[in-house]
Amino acid sequence: MKLYHLTPAGEEILKNGFTDSDGFFMDKTFFAGVWFSDSPVDSSILSGGESQLLIEVPEEAVLEFELGEKGKPCREFLVPAEVLKEYGTPAII
Repeated sequence: MKLYHLTPAGEEILKNGFTDSDGFFMDKTFFAGVWFSDSPVDSSILSGGESQLLIEVPEEAVLEFELGEKGKPCREFLVPAEVLKEYGTPAII
């Protein structure tokens, strides 16, 4: 499965790998991990300082981390960085 991640830290991630972000969603639910979608972000919204990364992982490796929000145009995942380390280095697209 191809997963896409939008970030201003593309070069740093290529050198050091993904790191978890954490916080509260809508001030209610604590989250930790790295956000991904199953389709690329529209390149028209990319700013000069952002990179879009692509990593391929087996779908079964990330299913438990799917956010499953209804009404979204894509599938979204919040995957722990530790899980991603098993699948190599992402590519900037």
